[in-house]
Amino acid sequence: MLKEKIISILEVSICIALAYWLTDTFFAFNKYSWMFEANGSICSIPVVSNVNRDLQAAVAAFFLLSPLIIILIRKLYVRRMFEFWLYCLAVATCLFFGWWLFWGRYLYCH
Repeated sequence: MLKEKIISILEVSICIALAYWLTDTFFAFNKYSWMFEANGSICSIPVVSNVNRDLQAAVAAFFLLSPLIIILIRKLYVRRMFEFWLYCLAVATCLFFGWWLFWGRYLYCH
């Protein structure tokens, strides 16, 4: 019982880490890290319009949250409540870091 819960927690952790890496690497096209100067911050680079960020975030959310939501519904259907709440936490975490990657980093610039 405890071993299954630990394995479930590790699976969700790997899923969250993979989703963050994929979002940061492939879907966040608005990163201009190559424009950073020696002591530059994210505020010193051009800001991509909200329309482009909205589109990128929607595509990333579709591809990365769809499998998590399918797993979430399946866990609810088979009444595995621990894993259901664990995947609820995973979806909330993915939504938060998606918000951070596409909008949150730019808040302190304005």
